[in-house]
This record gives sequence, C-alpha cells and structure tokens, in this order.
Amino acid sequence: MVQPEQKRSYGNPSSTPKSRGGGGGGFGNVYDKARRRNEACFGELADPALDDDFDFEGNLALFNKRALWEQIRNSHKPDVVRQADDVGKFRHDENVLGGAPPAPRCALRLPDALRGPADYVTDSGLLLPAAAPRLRARLWAGLARAGLRPAAAALLARAAADVALRLAGGGRRLDPRNAHQAPTVVALAGPHAAGAVALQAARLLAAHGARAAALLAAPAPQPEPALARELAALAPAGVALAREAADLPSPDVVLLALYEPQLDEAQEQYAAALGWAARARGALVALEPPCAGWEGLATRAAVLGGLPAALAPSLGAQYLANVCVPAALFEELQVEYRPPFGASAVLALHLATDAD
Repeated sequence: MVQPEQKRSYGNPSSTPKSRGGGGGGFGNVYDKARRRNEACFGELADPALDDDFDFEGNLALFNKRALWEQIRNSHKPDVVRQADDVGKFRHDENVLGGAPPAPRCALRLPDALRGPADYVTDSGLLLPAAAPRLRARLWAGLARAGLRPAAAALLARAAADVALRLAGGGRRLDPRNAHQAPTVVALAGPHAAGAVALQAARLLAAHGARAAALLAAPAPQPEPALARELAALAPAGVALAREAADLPSPDVVLLALYEPQLDEAQEQYAAALGWAARARGALVALEPPCAGWEGLATRAAVLGGLPAALAPSLGAQYLANVCVPAALFEELQVEYRPPFGASAVLALHLATDAD
C-alpha cells in the first residue's frame, strides 16, 4: 500500500527548522544575540545616554584643524620625492596654466600736439585718449578723399540708431503686441553730411517700427549730395519731413546732427531747432557734436565715429562707433591704432580717472 506523500513544511510557522552544522538551536543563538543587541541599544539601560544632550562645542574644541593639516602635509613615504615647500599653492578657482600675454591697455596713441585734454576707458579696461578737433576733421576728410565717407556715414547712422533704440526702451517698445506704444523719433539735421547721417538713422529707426519724423534745421544753399539722397529717401521709408519745428510730433528720442566736423561752422543759425530740442521731453542724442556742446542744452548721449573727443559733461555719455577707418589712414595721421571694439560695433566710453 502506497503511503500518501507527506506535506512539505515550507512556510509553516509551526515547523521547527533544522540546524546546520550539528547541534540544535543554531538559529536560537542568532535570535538571542539579536535580542540582546537590541535591548542594549534601545532598552532601559540606554535611556540615560539618550537623555543627555550632545556637547557639539566641546567636541569641536577637541578637533585641531591646523594640526591635522600639518600632519597631512608632513606625512609622506620615504620613497616619495617631495617638491619644495615654497611652491605656490592654487585654489580650486585659480588657473594653474599660463595664459596668453595681456593685451596692451592703451589701444590708441596720438601725437601730443593732436591729443585732447581727456582720456577715456572702455568697459574692458582699454585706454583711449581723446583726439583734438582738427585731428577728427582730418580723419573725416581722409575718409571722403578715399571715397569711404558714405560707408562710414552708414555705420555711424547704424550706431546712432542702436543708441536711440536703447534710450527709447528697446525691444519692449518695439514688440509687435505693443504697436500702439511705438516710440517716436525726431531727427534735427543740418544741411551737411552729418545731417544726412541723422536722416539715415531716422530711416533705420522707421524700419524697426518706430514713428520717425525729420526737420532740416537750416536751408541748404548748395545741397550736399548725400543730404539730397537722404531727403529723397525719407518719404518712401515712411519718415515725415516737417517744414518747421512746430509741425514736429512729441518725441521719445531726438537725434541732433547740427554740427559738421569738417566745416566747424557757427551754430547760431540753428537757434530755432535747438530751442525746440530744449523744450522736448524726449532723450537727446547728439551726432558728432561740437566739443563744447550747445549752451543751455543737455543731451543723454553723444555718438562719434573713429576717434573719441573731449566732450563737455553736458553732452552725456559718449559712444564710439566703428566706422572702418583704414589702417593706412591712421598711419597717415600718425596715429598708432589697435582696434578696441572686439565683437561690438559701438563702445561706451567712460571718463578715465587716476586709478585707470
């Protein structure tokens, strides 16, 4: 007769496990050790130790950090060749590799007779001495002689438009969703090449979505070719040309181009335009202004091309535009020039101090 198969005791809590390695109660000894260890750690005997507060200050006083660092620094194996102790130590944020030689701080050197009474410094620390007015006039004359005046004027107009955009509020004011808040720009232009730059800047600003208007501040007895071209281009670009200052809109930014460095003419003929600009509530930006500025008129910024000038404080911050002056022209003018612009087309200049 076949005996029925006995049921296995896997998982049966009433079954007694068999000990391994001979002798019963092997698992019991393990359980007893665990029970005694738990009672020693968490039982009543450990309550006094758990009730005591840990003395952090006393424990920290036992740690001598300086002695530990000395021990680590002085401990070495006899077969290790140590470097001299006077070798410089570097922090984690210091560069241990030698870098390229620093660039010269002075990016422009002028003859003493052609220097202005001020020096300027860029945001990157380059020093730029101011040029005398006659040197700047010779610079623009050289550009015209080389046939580069129109290209330089376009770059100067672009720089003036960029500065005007910053003062008008930038992208916030020109966002398509804020078309009803588009800034208004007015260009006051003289009858010369510098005035043509202001008209070109007004066209650029109109292409950005600004409302632009212009005024020829004085009649042109012999129209400048560049000025005639810009006057003809205003209407197709959507720039309104006013006949007199009273017809101009209320501006956010005013471009003043009433002075031509090559002509160095008197500014009395622009009294009406200057009076309107003084009453305007917008920010004034001067293009190639006279070094002394205009009496009773303060501007927010002045934009110059090629070389900086020693401007009066009333003309505000000075911005230098890269107008691509050829190196041969700088050599002709006895100017040692190293391009200070880097990746920028316009540099903000700050009056240098004794520390610079």
